[in-house]
Amino acid sequence: MHYWHGNGKLAMLDIDEIDVASSIMPSVLHSIGPRRKVSDDRQKVRVYYFKPEFRSSSEYLQYEFQTELTDAWDKLLQLYYKKNADQDTVSSQLAVFNELIYKYMEIDGWRDVRKKIARKKVSLTKKKIEISADTYRLLNQQLKATNEGREKPVSIDEFIAKLLNSRIK
Repeated sequence: MHYWHGNGKLAMLDIDEIDVASSIMPSVLHSIGPRRKVSDDRQKVRVYYFKPEFRSSSEYLQYEFQTELTDAWDKLLQLYYKKNADQDTVSSQLAVFNELIYKYMEIDGWRDVRKKIARKKVSLTKKKIEISADTYRLLNQQLKATNEGREKPVSIDEFIAKLLNSRIK
């Protein structure tokens, strides 16, 4: 994995994240960045995605740089989703895209994109279900009874999976 040069480690886009990032990057490439609240004085401050020297007077990425980034992203997706794609070709195009990201994006802007990618990954792996308070209380009682005297307690996910598996058999 490649990292942002500078203070601390901030990961660049990895080949395993292309699928998740495919729904996030198009909006990022055509945006100026989100507004964030600053906690001390409650003012809203913009977190810009792109460095000032590449932004136009309207604060959007200048057309030629946006085209370069968009073309690199489109080519990366085309190679990534191509059947029988050569892994080295995809990796080299990813390296080109990461270099452009490093060249044009602000570190805070890329940090915001990384957070979006992380949230998307979690939403793809975790789902929320609603259950009644009585069912939840009963589930917790059974979980506590199961974990009594155990050195390593069972998580609620493991307990539900165990219950479901025992019902299926």
